[in-house]
Amino acid sequence: MKSKSGPVVVCLAVIAVIVIAANKLAPDPVSFKAVSRESVFGTLSWLFVVALFVERAVEVIISVMRDSGASPLEQKLDAARQTVAQQVKIAPTVAADLGPVHDAQAALATYRMATKELAVRVSFVLSLFVSLAGVRAFASIVATVPPANWLFPTADMIVTGAILAGGSDAIHQMANVFSNFMDAAAARAKGP
Repeated sequence: MKSKSGPVVVCLAVIAVIVIAANKLAPDPVSFKAVSRESVFGTLSWLFVVALFVERAVEVIISVMRDSGASPLEQKLDAARQTVAQQVKIAPTVAADLGPVHDAQAALATYRMATKELAVRVSFVLSLFVSLAGVRAFASIVATVPPANWLFPTADMIVTGAILAGGSDAIHQMANVFSNFMDAAAARAKGP
């Protein structure tokens, strides 16, 4: 069964933006700093380090909350596999009953999926707190924010939280994409 909350959230966000724009409540735009390889890599580097800390904290929190539940499921899977191995030894020509193995694998996979979903939620909440504490991605690339721009700090905290929650691998990928873009732009500027 598919969740219908995703499209509803997107529609509500679009409606909110339209209402804000129609009522002329949109804040003044920000001005950005010049883009340089050093400034972008500097920002991504410290985001990468912070993301590593967040990832480790999430691992500890999740292990405390979920590891004890995984052990019995892993033991049940091991026992089911041993039973199949014994069946094969006793009657090698008879097909072993793999039902218990499949059931144990499914239970463990379901548990791991729930753990992964919980880890993403914990990571996002923890990342939002880190952003609220002052780690901000946009602030480092913006030259000035008009004083009346009430939305910028909130957007910065939410986006930074999402970036950090995506983990260090996602930030590494962002750095690679930027590096490839800069290299391609430099090659085009040199010409043939």
